[in-house]
Amino acid sequence: MTKHNWKQVDAREFWGKIAPAEHLVQVYDSKEIFLETLTGFVGTGINAGDSVIIIATSKNLGLLYDRLIGHGININSLISENKFIPLNAEEALNTFMHNGMPNPDLFDQLIGGLYAKALKGSKKVRAFGELVALLWENGNRAGSVKLESLWDHFCRKNALTLFCAYEKSLFKPNTDDYLDGLCLCHTKVIAGDKKINNAVRYRNTDLNLFEIK
Repeated sequence: MTKHNWKQVDAREFWGKIAPAEHLVQVYDSKEIFLETLTGFVGTGINAGDSVIIIATSKNLGLLYDRLIGHGININSLISENKFIPLNAEEALNTFMHNGMPNPDLFDQLIGGLYAKALKGSKKVRAFGELVALLWENGNRAGSVKLESLWDHFCRKNALTLFCAYEKSLFKPNTDDYLDGLCLCHTKVIAGDKKINNAVRYRNTDLNLFEIK
């Protein structure tokens, strides 16, 4: 990734000040870096009184639970109050994919329902989703770009803050066109090349952000 124009700020400050309808992405080198970022995104939201929707693989849900519980967060209580809404990403995909592409109406039905439920617990909602990453991992590039576009439209319409993440190893040099399309659907990119304790390194969207070396 390019190294110029990156900004580094305190993690709590960054996650506490992200604006409604912000659409963030991280391309990460290691699971540890990703989990640190995700925990900051979720934990700061919970501490601020936001409701949080998590659509992730069962493995990553389990790893996130362990980290949140380790920070003294009562997951079961939050779930009962609609302030923490977890959903298995593989199962979620099956509800709106049709002939290899996301169906906009079915997508809005699923995400709209989760969003309405989350609003019962708080006036502000943030979400993390691995849906697009799963499509990309399965080789469905066109479906990935389309789904990111649907997410972006929903975020803008409903003032939903969304965080997406991709493992860097999924990207190859011949996927540049798709990377450009994915990049255009995000407002900020969070660096995922090294662990920075208590800080976040980010930059605003740029067509060169996903340069893979």
